[in-house]
Amino acid sequence: MNKKVWYSIILLATVLLAGGLVYSCWDDEEEDEEPVGEYRTLTISTQDFTIVREFTATIESDQPADIRPQVSGRITQICVKEGAHVKKGQPLVILDQVPYQAAVRIAEAKVNSAKAQLATARQTLEGKEQLFRQHVVGDFDLNKARNEAAEAEAALAEAKADLETAQNELSYTVIKSPSDGVLSMIEYRIGELVDPAMEKELATVSDPRHIHAYMGLSEKTLYDLTQYYQCSIDELPEKLPDVTLTTYWGKEMEHKGRIDAISGNVEGPQVSPLVPSSLG
Repeated sequence: MNKKVWYSIILLATVLLAGGLVYSCWDDEEEDEEPVGEYRTLTISTQDFTIVREFTATIESDQPADIRPQVSGRITQICVKEGAHVKKGQPLVILDQVPYQAAVRIAEAKVNSAKAQLATARQTLEGKEQLFRQHVVGDFDLNKARNEAAEAEAALAEAKADLETAQNELSYTVIKSPSDGVLSMIEYRIGELVDPAMEKELATVSDPRHIHAYMGLSEKTLYDLTQYYQCSIDELPEKLPDVTLTTYWGKEMEHKGRIDAISGNVEGPQVSPLVPSSLG
């Protein structure tokens, strides 16, 4: 085979190879094409949403009043039923009055005795003054009579104060309601001894018409609220919206509430200071 024929064969093979490549690429393009399908479109719009945050709260009445005895004694009578609506000044519990009634009688006797001693001292003083004017007694006897009369007056004042104290203690044996409201469960029964220093209160009277709900907020929550409303903690109650009180069984209270106070004490995670180790 001559050189010219050899070149022709090489040129033909090159053309055929290039044609094969073009055909292969054309087939790939046809296989990759897929029919365009139809898709649903969604129009995005902005709306306002209210994000509700829930906190656990402790409910207390507006003016809860703990009832404690002001004198010691055994309970002799319970005048009302537990859970009843009571009025201010209404008797609730009566303690044993016998020893306090005796103390009142003793104090009254001391007052009468002091009155008699004062009357005697005054009569003695009047006699000493007459004798002094007649130059029968001297200054010593007159001043002594005056001092005795003054002591008798002081003894009478002390006896009257003791009588008032005894009468007050007797009145304290009748434990009365300090305000209008609902009486809680009475923690003690007839015959039990109570005193002012006892650890647990006798009962509680609360007004259910106005209640307060106390809840704990973390430091981060307070910080986020102040940043959102761009205000200080003191200004935050005016910025916050009304709140809804929901019972633990899921029922919402009829009336809305307001956050009217925020304590300055915040609860957050305790952070230990980082102390670098000594280099050595």
